[in-house]
Amino acid sequence: MPIRSLHKPKASHLRALHRHFCEQKDSARPPAPPAGPTEHHVAKREYGFMESADIIFSESTRPAMHRRWDWHAWQLLIALVPSFFIFSMARYAKGEMQRISDEQDEKAQAAERGEAEGKEKEVMLQKAQDQEIYDRIQSLEAEVRELRTQSVAPASDTSTEQRGKDSTESAAVQGDSP
Repeated sequence: MPIRSLHKPKASHLRALHRHFCEQKDSARPPAPPAGPTEHHVAKREYGFMESADIIFSESTRPAMHRRWDWHAWQLLIALVPSFFIFSMARYAKGEMQRISDEQDEKAQAAERGEAEGKEKEVMLQKAQDQEIYDRIQSLEAEVRELRTQSVAPASDTSTEQRGKDSTESAAVQGDSP
């Protein structure tokens, strides 16, 4: 049996199908429910078998979907959805990583500032202690100089007195002898 194309069946086949389905009255089949106001669908125009077959199999009323731009646009949109979700999650993760990195940098900078301030305070304290020690040494040196001048001055006074006595005695001795 040769395979026939399904694009457009012959009219004789359509008529035979029509006669087969429409003329055969099977009593075993239940009657269609009456369309009433309680049903939730809107009654549309009912087409006969031939009209339905013409609509289904005619190329003018049923264009190929893969040749239309809206079909391609829809397929592209569907194809990009997973990529969009992955991209969105990556952007979110990158932002979170950047935020965490910034927080760590701020903590490190605060620690460095604290160390620098601590070192600066140590240097200032050391300078103050050095200055205090220097001032103490200067005051002690001044006191030592003063004590030296005081201790040297009476000794020099006594030595000059001694010299004076020696010189008067020697002058007296010399004076007695002439």
